[in-house]
Amino acid sequence: MAKKRKGKAKKGTTKKDFEMIVERLVVESEEIVKGTILSMGSKIIQRSPVGNYRLWKSYQKTGKPPKNYVGGRFRMNWVSSINTLDASRQTGTDPSGMEAMTRLKMKVDDLEAGNVFFMANSLPYAMELEFGHSTQAPNGIVRTVLQEYAQAITEAKAKRP
Repeated sequence: MAKKRKGKAKKGTTKKDFEMIVERLVVESEEIVKGTILSMGSKIIQRSPVGNYRLWKSYQKTGKPPKNYVGGRFRMNWVSSINTLDASRQTGTDPSGMEAMTRLKMKVDDLEAGNVFFMANSLPYAMELEFGHSTQAPNGIVRTVLQEYAQAITEAKAKRP
């Protein structure tokens, strides 16, 4: 004969309980995804070379910088978008990368579950820089950041409240 338990019986999980659990998991997942994208995107921007004409072969031949040259155009041209690739080009320069990171953060804030995030740089020399043309990033930019994907996820998880 089975013993009867004293006290209140445990309730089973209700539909409302299950929905609350799912909602919490969705929110936590979105926070981790956003944190990972923000971390990796920021690293891509910051690791992007800022033109140093003194390293260029043409400068070494002439001893003169290009007329009106100001570095930072490549960093300025990291463009973030949601669901559709934005291949536009930005005008101006952003040597610190702060403008590009502000745009990145705004797009990440707009992300929702199911969205596809894009980050592109459409300058004609982007591929050259990615494949070792710059002594500032001889192993590339995006490829080196992608190798840190697992670390970025771990960091994003740790930053959650």
